[in-house]
Amino acid sequence: MGAVKKIRSVEDLYQCAQLVFRTKPRPFAYLRAAPRSIIFPTDAQIEARLKFSEAAKQARGLKGLCPCHGLPWAAHFVKVGASGFRSEERQRRPKLLEQRMMSLQQLPWLTRILVGASARE
Repeated sequence: MGAVKKIRSVEDLYQCAQLVFRTKPRPFAYLRAAPRSIIFPTDAQIEARLKFSEAAKQARGLKGLCPCHGLPWAAHFVKVGASGFRSEERQRRPKLLEQRMMSLQQLPWLTRILVGASARE
């Protein structure tokens, strides 16, 4: 198995592929291009991460487990504070045909990555 590489720039991102395991409705594995949001998160992702960190910071100084859920305090505040959160900055999801066309455009460089990875091993 190859080494795991940290993605720090766009050039690193273009050389990465992700192996995805899906279990429902039946086990299936496939390769896909690494999502662009690894380096450039969407506004909704940024908002959700900020909400998560604000909720977790409320546990600063508390020790032990929350008596109502039996969770560590940071997890308790995240569960309570972030439950039901929906960002106002949501993006429109591409329709299935658009999504497949984007996948077809990425296929040549995904193939180059896989051929290059197998040649190095």
